[in-house]
Amino acid sequence: MKKFKVCKNLDYVQGHLRYGHAEVTVEAETEEEALAKAEECFADHNYDVVVDDYEIEDCGDLYGEAYID
Repeated sequence: MKKFKVCKNLDYVQGHLRYGHAEVTVEAETEEEALAKAEECFADHNYDVVVDDYEIEDCGDLYGEAYID
């Protein structure tokens, strides 16, 4: 028997983002080179933001069709 992750959209989600971090992927020969390249990306605002902690206080009604994720 297979397991399926089934999802359905919410109208809204309300809460607080608490903590997060910036993340980049760079190609380099050494850790020092990777850190230097990453600092350039951070200075240029060229990074992804990852949310580490959050609190959901409320959410809206479900809508639309369910889908397999």
